[in-house]
Formats: sequence, structure tokens, C-alpha cells
Amino acid sequence: MSAVISLKSVVEALQSLWDESQAHVNRATGEVRVLGPDELAFIESEEAPEGLPPWQIELVQQAREVYNSEDWLRLPSKFDIHEWNIMEAFASTIRGESGAMLGNSLRGSGAFGRFQGAIRILGIEQAWYRFRDDAFAEIARTWLREHDLPYK
Repeated sequence: MSAVISLKSVVEALQSLWDESQAHVNRATGEVRVLGPDELAFIESEEAPEGLPPWQIELVQQAREVYNSEDWLRLPSKFDIHEWNIMEAFASTIRGESGAMLGNSLRGSGAFGRFQGAIRILGIEQAWYRFRDDAFAEIARTWLREHDLPYK
């Protein structure tokens, strides 16, 4: 039986991902965990390396639990989400010169930084973050439905 998963927790986990991190959801308890590269590096060793602080030893133990239980499912990675496509979709909703400015900010190297600068200059940061939150929520809902997990 599956627990009811918090959509908000899944969205927050997806938004917090970086290149070498992973997010997982426990289908039995509904718990969501994000594992960082340090914890992931220690999963296969029998013991946590000496010198780790107690809080990190606990994180390594949690990471091992995630990998040793069939109840934990891996959420989409940062690379599965394609945030650039979300930015492009948002830019397409903005008309006129502002839309052109956003569209141009997405071309070439450094697009993420230019896009952030453009939304600040245009004063549409709040609109962007609402759009982004909605896009991440739809990604989360789709994933949860594909895995037959109830959510609220």
C-alpha cells in the first residue's frame, strides 16, 4: 500500500537538485529525501569514513537505507527536468520587447544568468517563479501518476 505523498515536498526536492544529487520518495511512508554527492559516494562502503561529523554519518546511513529498500523510488534528476525548456516556455508567454529580451537571454553560454538578470530588469521575477513552480508541480504530478502514487 502506498502512502499519500506531499506534492509540495516532491516539488521542493526537485527544485533543490544539483548536478550530483538525487531525490527519492518512499512509497510506503511518503517521505522525500535528497541525497548529496558525499552521501552517495559512501553508499557502497561498509562503514562511514573516519572523521565524518555525526550529522553526516546519519546522512550516509539514510542514503544506504534509500538504496537498500525497494520502497524508495528515485525522482527525476536535474537533467531529466530541462529547466532551460521551462525558461523558454515562460519567455514565450511574454509579449513584445520584453518577450524578445527574454528569448535573446536564452541564447548561448551563460543563458541562466542572463535570464535571471532579464527577469529582474523587467520586474517579472514573481511571475517567473510562479510559472516555474507550476511547471515543477506538473512534472511531479506526472511522475507520481506514472508510479501510481497518491498525492495531495
